[in-house]
Formats: sequence, structure tokens, C-alpha cells
Amino acid sequence: MKNKIIFLFLLFQFIAFTTVFSQQPVVEVNTTKATELEEVTTTKKTETPKEEKKVKVKPIMPLNFGLSVAGNFNMHTQDMHIRSIYTFTENAYGYGPAGGLICNIPVGRNFAISTYAGYQGFFADANTDDGLSATSMKSQMHYIEFDVAVRYYGLFENLERFYFTAGVDFSIPLKTEVEFIGSGYPAEEIPEAALRPAVLFGVGHSFKVTENSYLTPSLTYRFPLTEVSDNVDFQSWTIPQLRLGLDWTFSFEKPEPEPEPIFVPELKTGFKQINFYQNDGTIHPLEKIKVEEVRYKELFPLVPYVFCDIEKATPPAKFQNLASNNPAGDFSVTSLSPNAIEINKSVLDIIGTRMQKNKNARLNINGTMDTKSESIANKVDEKRAAWAKNYLVSTYQIDPNRIIAKGIGSPTKPSSSRVEDGKEENRRIELYSDNPDLLQPIEIEKEKTRIAEPAYIEFLPFIYSNEEIVEWELEILQGGKVLRKNTGSGVPDSILWNIYPNELAASEIPVDYRFSAQSLSGLESYSDGSIPVEYFSYNKRATEQQADSTVSKFSLIVFDFDSPDISVVDQQILLKNVVPAISHKSVVKIYGYSDRIGEEGYNQKLALQRAENVRQILQAKASNVRYEVYGVGENIQIFDNNLPVGRQLSRTVQIYVITSD
Repeated sequence: MKNKIIFLFLLFQFIAFTTVFSQQPVVEVNTTKATELEEVTTTKKTETPKEEKKVKVKPIMPLNFGLSVAGNFNMHTQDMHIRSIYTFTENAYGYGPAGGLICNIPVGRNFAISTYAGYQGFFADANTDDGLSATSMKSQMHYIEFDVAVRYYGLFENLERFYFTAGVDFSIPLKTEVEFIGSGYPAEEIPEAALRPAVLFGVGHSFKVTENSYLTPSLTYRFPLTEVSDNVDFQSWTIPQLRLGLDWTFSFEKPEPEPEPIFVPELKTGFKQINFYQNDGTIHPLEKIKVEEVRYKELFPLVPYVFCDIEKATPPAKFQNLASNNPAGDFSVTSLSPNAIEINKSVLDIIGTRMQKNKNARLNINGTMDTKSESIANKVDEKRAAWAKNYLVSTYQIDPNRIIAKGIGSPTKPSSSRVEDGKEENRRIELYSDNPDLLQPIEIEKEKTRIAEPAYIEFLPFIYSNEEIVEWELEILQGGKVLRKNTGSGVPDSILWNIYPNELAASEIPVDYRFSAQSLSGLESYSDGSIPVEYFSYNKRATEQQADSTVSKFSLIVFDFDSPDISVVDQQILLKNVVPAISHKSVVKIYGYSDRIGEEGYNQKLALQRAENVRQILQAKASNVRYEVYGVGENIQIFDNNLPVGRQLSRTVQIYVITSD
């Protein structure tokens, strides 16, 4: 007995030492404050002294307390000879409940002191082995229990709240009694019932149920240091115990706010695909560009409109290049770039020069307006017409009596006023003449012209970023020379490159492209690549014994909005310009297009009908050749649809007359 008391004393000393060692007022760690993220666009860096910061180490488990219930599996070991009558030497097993209050106090990150106060019971039946009539002993013992234990958390990285525990269980008897069944005597108190100190050790795991509550199942083994009784008849009776417990505890610790995530800007660029469009609108992956020298003629239509900004009478520079603003000198048609949009940005100057040469030609100018967005009271339609007349009179010295200018409000053939594109097109100056020469297409014909095949290339870039893209740029070069530069903001879906005649060099130098993007924080990324070029000159074609060919391209007709009809004037333009280019060796390919306004399927049907109407007119005059007709619709935007003149030009039919020599 004395040895057991000494052991118990030493165990208490161990627990007290562990508690003092573990329970530091604040665990401090010297850390160095460092910048987690450097700004990408830093232009200057300055060294700052390192700042030491004390960091409190947060315990794995906070202070928590609550209820504890358990079931005991009691293992009775005995060698008793009671009153020289009953002998009990066989081990017995029984069960008993336990329950009470528990409190867990953190003493560092990994340690906690667990205290418990409650009730536990020991029940069992033991049989005699004296060979007499069957007699058994029924025991019922009730104790007040106090536990103190140390818990160690964090041994396993992925199970931080799993713990090992060790401590003491100190139980005070409340009521202990035995009954000898079959003896005829009632139950009696166990004499000299002893205090029950025990050593406990085990494992458990705390599961977080809510922000401040936990369920903790545990399994402990408890080895008693004393017998049940100090009475000589009961001294050899001990009860080791296996306990399965479940704690439901609560913590009033305020949860620490989640640290704001450190924002690390990310930006990646690349290309999903580079495709090309055939003239019939089908899409294919691009492998190379073929450049060929041919005899080439192209006619560019004149759109008889000059567009203006809202409530403005004068067209902005993005819509019209005015010779009066050109410091280089007089306007010349021969100096125009072979580009339909650029040509039509000079439509007023083209008409002015033609009226100078044709002294009998007269011109009607109608100013129109967008009646949905512009005020009729401002009479901006009249101001637009008056400005255009004054420009022609003052710049080209045209007799004002040859020009009739008036405001007519809404256009006679308006675009859709339900969308912004249509409203923008309705803010315009319309030019009409009874002399067809004033609005004839512009013709460019060259003996040797480099034509690219395919002519429509689509870049599909991608941008991955976790912030706004403030600027992107696609630059297309050949031999270091910039051919095109497209810019914008946000994330582009696709970028179309319509290769103009003679845009590519007479060589097999590859086409290089470079796509770059910049995010809001200044982060930049770029991706680049190249496209092989195969070049065929006249000499090379002769060497390979290929037949020379003449390609005549006609974009003569600009259709009215949502219409496939060809006016009488446009029919005459077709007969005058296209039919003479067709011979019995020709193949005539006709492609119909539309602008982006409206539903795609409808636009494709509209484009096909436009192409069919052109075929019928041509075939009536040249029937002995092969015709191919395609309705492309808006799949290929052959002109920039962000400009009103580009949308007007897109309502067209392109005719290719390919004649082998």
C-alpha cells in the first residue's frame, strides 16, 4: 500500500511539472517582416530595416468545457475469502455508467490540462468456487470521480486534434454494497471502502461541430492503485477499467477573422488556334500562307454616305479624311490606298474632283439624323447638308447652283433604329446624282500583284488573368516591317486579318506575330510565333510550268440594309464592269456577305440571296462559264464592322473572275 501511495505522489509531481513547463504566458517567436509580393511595375526599390514581430502561437484546442458521458467496462480481479464462508477467486466482468463535467485548459500549442468531476459506477456479479451450493456476489459501487490529465495534440499533421492523454483518476466512494445471492441475507455495505486513485492513459479526437462546439470520443484505460476495501476480507479485490467516453464541449473563444488572402496578380497569354477562312466561309487550321503574283484588277465601290457623331454636323477624322486638313497639298485619287474603307473615307474629295472634271454634273445632298437619339429641334440634319455643300464649294470651287442641300430628318432607307449600330448609320450625309460618273467605283489594275491565299486569317488568342486587362495588342510583321497592329482592352474573342493585295513581300520571309497584354496592376505577358510563307513569282510559275492566270475582283454593289435587291444603277455597273472580264476560260465565284446587325442564320440566307441575284444578272449575259455561288453572311467580316462605313461595305457581293491564259 505504501509503495502505491509513493507512486501516486510521484505521478502528481509529474503532472504539475508538465503543466508548469507547458503553460507559458505567451509563446513568442521572432519573425522577420518581409514583403510577400513585389509589385511587377516597380521602378525603384529601397532597402528597409527588418522589423521583428512577436507572434502569439495559437493552441490547437481552445479553452473548452461541457458534459462528458461514458460507459465503463470493469474487470474485477479478486482472491477473497469472506468470513471464511465465501471464496471468490475467479475474475468477473461488469459494466457501469459515468458522467459529469469536463474542462480542457490549453497550456501551449500542443498541450492541455483536462479536468473532470462527475460520477462513475462499478457493477458486477461474481460466483463462488467453494464447491458448495451455488452462491454469487452481486456488487454495486458508486463513486464521485475527479480526474486530472495532460493531453498532447498535433502528433499527426493531418489530425491535429487527435491527442494522447495520461493522468490520474481519483474517486471517492459514495455507496458500496454487496449482496450474497442465496445466503438469505440482505445487501450490506462493503466495510472500510477505500479511496480509489488510478492511473489513466488513452487516446481521443476532438471533432469540430460548429464554430464553438466539439464532440470528442475517447478511449482510456484506468489502472487502480488501491483495492476496493482496506478490510482484510476484501483487500485483494481490484478493478481495472476500460472506458469509452464522449464529450460535448463548448468554447467562447471568438474566431479569428480569416486573414485577407494575399493578392498575387497573374497573367498568361497564348493562342488557342490560328485558322483561315476560305471564301465560302468554312474554317480550317492554318499551316502556311501562299503568295502568288498575278495580273490583278479590283474595283472598289463608293458608299454615298458621310457619317457624323451624335449632334455633330462635321464628320470626325475616324469617318472622313478631308483634303482641306491635309498639309501635304491637293487631293489625288491615284494616291489612294487600295483599301475600301480608306477610299470611302475620302468620298467627298473623290466627288469634288469628279465634279471639277465634269462641269455638267449636279449633286443632291441630304442631311439625315437619328431621330431616336438626336433632337429634331436642333436641325442637325440641315446643318450636316449645309456643311457638306460648303466644303465642296470652298475646297473645289464648285458652283453652288450645281448642289442642292437640305435636311430630311430620318433617312429614306434607314438602318435599324433598334440597335446602336443602326442609329450610328442614320446620322449621315447622303450624296445622290443623276450623273452616274460621280459615284462610279474606283478601279485599281496592276500587271503584277501579289495575292495571298488564304486572304482571311483568324487569330484566337487567350488571356488568363485574375484582374482586368487594360490593354492588348496583336502585331503582325514580316521581315521586321509592321503590317498590322490591332489593339483593344478586355479579352478579345478573335482577331481577323484580311490580307490586302501586295501587303506581303515578294519573298518567302515568314510572317511573325506577337500578342501582348497588360493587366491593371501593370503585369505584362506576351506570346509570339510565325507562319511560313510560300511565294510564287512569274518566273517560278514558268519554271514549274504552271498556267498564268488573271484574277479580277469586284466589290461593286453595296446593298441597302436588310435587302437583297439590286438597283437599276447597280445592274448597269455589273454589266459595264464585270461582264467584259468574263471569257470562256473563266470561272466566276460569287460570295455574298452581310454586316453584323441581326441574327447570324438570317444574315447567311440574306447573303446567299444577294449572291444569287448577282449570278442571275451575269449569267443572262455570260452563260457559257462555270459559276460558283456562296452565302457567307457575317461569318467573315470583310470590313471593320466597328465603323459605320465598314458595315455598309459589308452588305456586298464579291465577285472573282479567274481566267487562265
